[in-house]
Amino acid sequence: MRSDQSDVYEPYFEKLEQLLIESKKQKNPALWLYKNDARGLLFMIESLFRLHAAISPVTEVKKLHKFSKKFEDLLGEIDYYVVILALFSKNKSITKKELDYFRKNRDAFEKKLNKKLLEKDYYIPKIRSFKTLSGDFNSPGNISLLHKHIKSELAEGAAYFNRYRSGFTDMEEQVHELRRKLRWISIYAESLRGRVVLRKDIKRYSWEKEFINQNSKKSPYNSVPPKLPLKKHIFFTDKAFFALNSCIAQLGVIKDKGLQIEALAKCFKKTVKPKPLNAKSKVQKILGLKASEEKLLKEAHVLLHKFYQSYKIHTLLC
Repeated sequence: MRSDQSDVYEPYFEKLEQLLIESKKQKNPALWLYKNDARGLLFMIESLFRLHAAISPVTEVKKLHKFSKKFEDLLGEIDYYVVILALFSKNKSITKKELDYFRKNRDAFEKKLNKKLLEKDYYIPKIRSFKTLSGDFNSPGNISLLHKHIKSELAEGAAYFNRYRSGFTDMEEQVHELRRKLRWISIYAESLRGRVVLRKDIKRYSWEKEFINQNSKKSPYNSVPPKLPLKKHIFFTDKAFFALNSCIAQLGVIKDKGLQIEALAKCFKKTVKPKPLNAKSKVQKILGLKASEEKLLKEAHVLLHKFYQSYKIHTLLC
């Protein structure tokens, strides 16, 4: 298959297919795929499906988007428990019984994915079927549609934040969800492979010291693939792009701390009898976190209020 879009999808499809073929030889294919960044490839593919729907919202695109999302979600569950176990294993205050709770959950998701891989011939036929998908990501008209779609997602993120003007109450449904919305914008800059170009912004902004540090330009997240020789491109202003990625990174730190508190508190409720009162307060001390979940939620809200409301950085990006 050769089409105008093949050079966009093809590298991700080819690499993912090779990983899936190789995973068939592994004792634990699910964990092996996780360790070899299959999830990262699925993020790239999923981002292209999201954008493709803006150009050509056909049923095939929706089905493939649904498939990649389900696959990525299972790897995401494995990632969650692998990371939690790595962190909690270093804490002497967390017992073997509690660690076993997280191991059991990790193993359950690995088993679930391994079963699906076996049943679906490791999704290899499915990945190969992706190669029949065609679309034009290069024409000036479609580049304009993609640009419009990205701007609409930025506006949707701002509207979502406006629902919580008085503050956040949930780390997963609010903070993590807003981080996802911002992260897709950053992923598009990479997955479109030269269709997004950074434009130097010489204007000085009052928010630069808060969102851009000396290492910003060195960060791999703040670079984009080389510009393609097309008639039209999507331009992101560099300073707003750096600020976007800084916001994503800061939210990631906050989110991880909050989810650690939630994970261990849930573990205590499942493994300790009688169920502990004020589990989250006890967990905070065990984890050595200075900020409570409430303070972390407030910290995230202050950060996003600056990004969306005070400085309106999302309106400066493209």
